Amino acid sequence: MENGAVMHGLALHLDALDAALGTRADTVLLDYPVAENIGDFLIHVGTERHLATRGHRLVASYSGFNFDPRRTAIPPRAVILIQGGGNFGDLWPDHQALREGVIARYPDHRIVSLPQTIHFGSDSACRAAMQLVRSHRHLTVCARDEDSWKLLRAAGVANAMLLPDMAHALWGAWMPMPADPGGTLTMRRRDVERPLDAPPAPESRDWPDAWDRLDRLLFRAARKLHVLDGRLGNVLPVAGPWRRLRDHLVARGVAMLRPHAVVSTDRLHVMLLALLLDRRVEVHDNSYGKLGRYIATWLAANGNVSRAPAPPDRRAAATPEGEGRGR
Repeated sequence: MENGAVMHGLALHLDALDAALGTRADTVLLDYPVAENIGDFLIHVGTERHLATRGHRLVASYSGFNFDPRRTAIPPRAVILIQGGGNFGDLWPDHQALREGVIARYPDHRIVSLPQTIHFGSDSACRAAMQLVRSHRHLTVCARDEDSWKLLRAAGVANAMLLPDMAHALWGAWMPMPADPGGTLTMRRRDVERPLDAPPAPESRDWPDAWDRLDRLLFRAARKLHVLDGRLGNVLPVAGPWRRLRDHLVARGVAMLRPHAVVSTDRLHVMLLALLLDRRVEVHDNSYGKLGRYIATWLAANGNVSRAPAPPDRRAAATPEGEGRGR
């Protein structure tokens, strides 16, 4: 199936979120990203675009740096939205702690955890998190792949929804442009989700490589302002200036990908941005199979997506013939 048809359909699929939000809801978004990750920015921009398109009102936004549940006021009738992404679990503990704190702190608010990949390395941490999720009467948890949705259902979470990533709301945001037909861009993770057994990719890049020195200085200043705003009780107007910087950094990411006809990556949002730009993608997986799960759920029919061959088993290659058998 053509990329455009698949991506347009996934953008429309996000309208199902209205079942949890209602009609023209007042919303407060928590944990918006102030990080060196343009992929998280795509989720944030897509979320705001979708809310505006559907007539919902965003009355306030807070990052993890300036949100304090003890001091930050949330209107009683507002729907609390928790930023989507890939941090539901124990791999990114700060985000999970914020999520669990919000669920425990606001038992009477409607809360929607926007589409997330769910991954726990610890069974006990997973059980504790699912128990907390089940205890909230007005919580909807959106899973962005079928495995995550099945985990929620198996744990007895009644209000679980299967939805694609919020970045799909950006379909049509960029004008189509021709690419260099021979150009391939290789992008690989350098963080905790980097697959340890993956072969090295010479001359690979990652999101921070799209930034220049001024971008980094502005980013560090913005992060410090968010921290200061949290200490002062949310008196600084940080969200508006951050949006302008965020949009500038997203444009940096678009400029890095756009010239290339093919993008080879193990980052989910490099894959999604490439598809939003109507490029072809060679997909390598992250440390726990996040991209493969997403493709199986939403992109299996997309003709622009191909899976890279699995890396060779280094242990087998390092074992001389006849050794290591029967042990």
